Amino acid sequence: MKVLLDENCQSLKPFLSDLSWEVVAVKDVIDRKAGSSGVSDDQVLIYAIEKKAVIVTKDNGLKIRCFNKSIPFIDLGSPEQEAAIVSRKLKEMQSWKEYL
Repeated sequence: MKVLLDENCQSLKPFLSDLSWEVVAVKDVIDRKAGSSGVSDDQVLIYAIEKKAVIVTKDNGLKIRCFNKSIPFIDLGSPEQEAAIVSRKLKEMQSWKEYL
């Protein structure tokens, strides 16, 4: 299975690669349009369709477009959801306070 990491998830590439997933980052495989600060959602969708890749993103607009076009995607959640995960893990680590 091919995995396409959106610009907001690129830091996952080495970790997923180490877990033996075939993974590419948007910035490595899609050229930005001149004068643009990033890759458009259209470019990401076209690449994913052509390569039959699963998109990993935090971008709500891209997630909606993937859903509407039946393109498989993984939603990494909002900053609030990520903060909740970190908070839960920190609470679990409180028993380690003699080490921290």
